[in-house]
Amino acid sequence: MKGGESYLSELTAAERETYFNYSDESDICTIYTCSKPLQNKLNKLCSKYPDTYKLVREDKNSKTYTTNKKYISIRQPKTLSEEYIAKLQDNAKKMRENNK
Repeated sequence: MKGGESYLSELTAAERETYFNYSDESDICTIYTCSKPLQNKLNKLCSKYPDTYKLVREDKNSKTYTTNKKYISIRQPKTLSEEYIAKLQDNAKKMRENNK
């Protein structure tokens, strides 16, 4: 690997995986990731909330964190009505006109 090259460049995009692991028995969620953007986000959470997010392991390609599984969520996609979309478009048009 060259001097300034990212250590993640050794992995292909397909190899840069992320796993969330938890069970019904425990409140702890383990997050294993090779994704640099997710590592950055979790590192910030670890700094801001050290009692909630913890970095527990790292190597040259991955980091493993723990948190309470209540902070992990899967959300349904947002569905916007045609009326709401038209309102957003109208607001954007007005903003563009006001900025001229």
